Formats: sequence, C-alpha cells, structure tokens
Amino acid sequence: MIPKIIHQTWRSEKSINEAFQACVKSIKIKNPDYDYRFYSDQDCCEIVKKEFPEFFGAYCSMSPVEKADLFRYLIVYRDGGIYLDVDCYCVASFDKLIEDAKFVAAYEQGWRHDDIFRYTQWTFAARKGHPLLMNVANKCKENHIKNPTMWTLKKTGPTMWTHEINNYENYNELKLGGELWFGSRIHGVNERRSVPPHQRKNIIRNINNMIIKKKEIYTVHLFWGSWHNAKKNSKQVLASVRALENYLK
Repeated sequence: MIPKIIHQTWRSEKSINEAFQACVKSIKIKNPDYDYRFYSDQDCCEIVKKEFPEFFGAYCSMSPVEKADLFRYLIVYRDGGIYLDVDCYCVASFDKLIEDAKFVAAYEQGWRHDDIFRYTQWTFAARKGHPLLMNVANKCKENHIKNPTMWTLKKTGPTMWTHEINNYENYNELKLGGELWFGSRIHGVNERRSVPPHQRKNIIRNINNMIIKKKEIYTVHLFWGSWHNAKKNSKQVLASVRALENYLK
C-alpha cells in the first residue's frame, strides 16, 4: 500500500555536506530497489506553487524549516512513500516497516508534550493520498494564518503532528511504533551524554550492535538541528557518522 519511494529535501544537491552525503548513501544501499527522489528548495517551491496553489501564499511567508515541514506532508500525500530528514542514517531496509501499512510513524525517544508521547516527523511513511497528511497540511496553513509567530514545533512541527495523529478518526489504521524505529539514540553518536574516547572501541561497539540488530531500528537520527541556534557544525555531524559507521562494522 505504501509505494517504495523515498523523499528527501535540502537547499540544493551541491550544498549537501560530506556527513549528509554519507546518510543519503546509507539509504540507497539499504533500499536499492526504492525510487529515491531529492528536492531542492527551488523544486519544493515550484511543486507547491503548481500542484498545491491553495497552500502557496502561506508557504511563501513561512520560515525555511516550516516550509520544509509543510512540503514533506504535501509530497508524501501526492505520491506516497517514505520521508526522511537529510541527517537520518539508514541501518535497515524499509521493506518490513511498510509491508501492508497505510501510514507509519514512531514515538520520539524520550520526548513528551502535555504527557503525550511525541511522534517523529523526521521519518514517516504513508500511502498516496492519505487523508491524515492533508489534515496536517491544512493545520499548518491554519496555524500560520492565525498566528504567524507561533512556535514552529506547535505550528508545523512534531507537536502539531502528534495532536493530528491522535485526533485522527481512523486511528486504528495507523501503524504507530515504539521509540526504536526512527532516531534511536546510539551511544557515542547522538546520545546526550558524552562518551570518553578510550571507551568507544572497547565497550560501545558491542552495545550499539546489540541495540541495532536485536531491536527493530531503521534509522538513526543525527539531530543536526539546522533550524536551531544550538545546531551541530558539519565536523560534529561527520564525526557522528564516522562513529556510527565504525560501530556497525
């Protein structure tokens, strides 16, 4: 029901740094029979203008990260498939995940809002034309028109996304997973606690391999946070990628 299509966006293909190139490569290696589609900022703008004109006015006045949020909902609604942020490293094929599913999302590890587990929207999947995605897109537009300065996470991001999922009338048709499917925190890669370098080879490789192989993990989110003031720099993200690659050997 969910087609083998993978969607990703970034400013332009030329501006994808070495760390994100490694992430894209991991996606293609683990899913060789999927149709990989990349959209630059210009591509996104043209698609919204041409195919979703009712959203174009709001889209144009949104911040870059809000535009990226709205576009991902619209492009998966249009074509179906899987959306991933560009800082997601793929560790397993998506075949099992999307099999016989109409809509797939997972809990964000360690995050709650108003005592509700928050769903990831840096990775999700849906069939073409799934009504929940249009609900979400309309909510983005409505929030932006009513309150342009609303906090992004509530306006277009995971907080709004979570409430729309929980309010969906056919909730039982949604495939909603645990905290490990997408973005699991891996020791020495995206875990908040720092890890002494001398411990990495001796301890952490075995821990991470056990976590990834024995539990159902598909992507590791590097949490670059391009929209956030405390974002990682390119060297930090690349170090995380290299550490992850080393642990997966």
